[in-house]
Amino acid sequence: MSYDAVVFDLDGTLCVSRLSDAEIQRRVADRVGVRLPWTPAHLRATPDEAIETPTSRAEFFEHLYRAVVERIDCRLDSEDDADLLAELGRVTATVNDPGDVVFRDGAESALAAVRDRCPGGVGLVTNGPESTQRAKLATLGIADAFDATVFCSPSGDVPAKPDPAPIRRAVSTLDAGQSTLDAGPSVVDGGSSTLNGDLSWAVFIGNDHAADVVAGHRAGVDTVWVPTDRPHERPPTDPEPAPTH
Repeated sequence: MSYDAVVFDLDGTLCVSRLSDAEIQRRVADRVGVRLPWTPAHLRATPDEAIETPTSRAEFFEHLYRAVVERIDCRLDSEDDADLLAELGRVTATVNDPGDVVFRDGAESALAAVRDRCPGGVGLVTNGPESTQRAKLATLGIADAFDATVFCSPSGDVPAKPDPAPIRRAVSTLDAGQSTLDAGPSVVDGGSSTLNGDLSWAVFIGNDHAADVVAGHRAGVDTVWVPTDRPHERPPTDPEPAPTH
């Protein structure tokens, strides 16, 4: 099967952090001087809707930790959990540098191959604030590699995956710009898609089944699932919906 356009996810698909989740947690705990009652798997399993909308990276981690404390019903070794959660958020934002990423094995050559072979262009749909995600693209040297880029953020105008809207917006931009791709990349940061009809000419590639495969399925495009190998979690063996590839 061939496709005219390919849309990528970013985190875990094209790039991975230089530091593992476990190492980030260890460094945060050491700097704050506290034993953390959760694991990286607990953090990964916390759904977006459980996290209060943040106004900064530090606040995002603070809200993430508060959500996981409530979900696993644990307590921190502190007289004031609120102050400690705020401190943990600030420290994590420092330790977890968004620009400290490398290409996932094979991703750089895969992106180059797709750009050479897809007349409809290449897109990017990524959950995360634009400033954070652009730092990763700059580190990787692919800031201008995409013909349509969609940043999804709880504090922005574009809903996060698994909502299908961001993928449909990226594909719509590629569809509209197929004759003018040399004009440069376009960034989709809001508005609604008017894309209709058969989308079999586009495919979405992502590592997270719950976000990426589900979003692609809902958007009506084929999907390629490339699970990230994480020591603390295993991908589902019989996922529903099933990815196309």
